[in-house]
Amino acid sequence: MNNLGNLNAALGYIESKLDAEIHMQDIARIMCCSSYNVQRMFSFLAGVPLSEYIRNRRLTLAAMELQQGLIQVNDVSVKYGYNSPTAFTRAFTAFHGITPNEAKQQGATLKVYPRMTFSVSITGGTELNYRIEKIPAFKAVGIEIASPLNEEGFQMPVKLWQESFQNGKMDELCALAGERTITTKPYALPIYGIANHRGIDEEHFSYLIACMEPENHESTAFCAADIPEQTYVILQSGLYAADDRSAIQKQVNGIQRRFYGEWLPTVSYEKEDGPELEVYYQDGRSAWVEMWYPIRNLTGGKS
Repeated sequence: MNNLGNLNAALGYIESKLDAEIHMQDIARIMCCSSYNVQRMFSFLAGVPLSEYIRNRRLTLAAMELQQGLIQVNDVSVKYGYNSPTAFTRAFTAFHGITPNEAKQQGATLKVYPRMTFSVSITGGTELNYRIEKIPAFKAVGIEIASPLNEEGFQMPVKLWQESFQNGKMDELCALAGERTITTKPYALPIYGIANHRGIDEEHFSYLIACMEPENHESTAFCAADIPEQTYVILQSGLYAADDRSAIQKQVNGIQRRFYGEWLPTVSYEKEDGPELEVYYQDGRSAWVEMWYPIRNLTGGKS
């Protein structure tokens, strides 16, 4: 998959549909991946959520038309997808700092949000270490949520971890996990995260705080998931203080940004829509995390 080429093709589609309905399924088809991966890839490469990019582009065009006297406020609100002039005025004012009616006045100061184009840039040649492993199928149990495919939904796994520590669920899961770990590497913790273990629909993705299922496990206190055999690329974070939970998400976001922005565009692999894993490690006061992404070799050779 030509990731950057597909991204730019998707931007072309978005640009042609700013005054019409934009279907996430069409963007996903152009980019040859799921709606989940569309939004994650765009957010980490562009630095803004896809929904915010589309909104800002529409408000830019709406301002230009109002300033040129080409259209009335009621009509422009409908043209750019707002259910009411009130909703449009609220969004317009938040972005431009003035109301739509004020924007029609001569000399009004407005903002422009330019169309993006993605390209590979050389930013210092920092090494990115990775390894590729084929992991056998396994069974997991844990604490599960279904999150919507939007920026609020992408923050729900973080909240799930926080709530699980506070309500005692994490203690129960740790007791169930024992010392079993998903990897033979030293210092791995028995609790890990799994995204998309139930696949992805057009509106939600699944997330599980999990451990490997014990033998003869019969409890229904936790959700169960079957994780298929899969080839993963594994990227490791830097070290952080083991007692600093706030550092974990920064490390995860950093790995994701480098995976989508540096690793995928420069290799002959394609990301597949399988379960993604967060595997945690701790050695004394130091901790680190690995992100496991399901991939497929595009060259036909061994993964």
